[in-house]
Amino acid sequence: MISVDKAFHFIAGWAIAATFHSVPLVAAALVGAAAVGKEIWDKRGHGTPELMDIVATLLGGIAGLVVSLSVSALA
Repeated sequence: MISVDKAFHFIAGWAIAATFHSVPLVAAALVGAAAVGKEIWDKRGHGTPELMDIVATLLGGIAGLVVSLSVSALA
């Protein structure tokens, strides 16, 4: 079972990638920055930093980028 927290990270990564899919490198950089930045924020006392949160965000970004680029190619 996937936790709600990991699902939110996945969705956030997807949303960032889908929003910026027209420039894939920018999309990838923003997803990576958001994933790592959120965990740095958590480590500074605002939550619980977890490596799997980064992984979930990155996986969502990959999925969002692949789907968005695929849909764009079909259009």
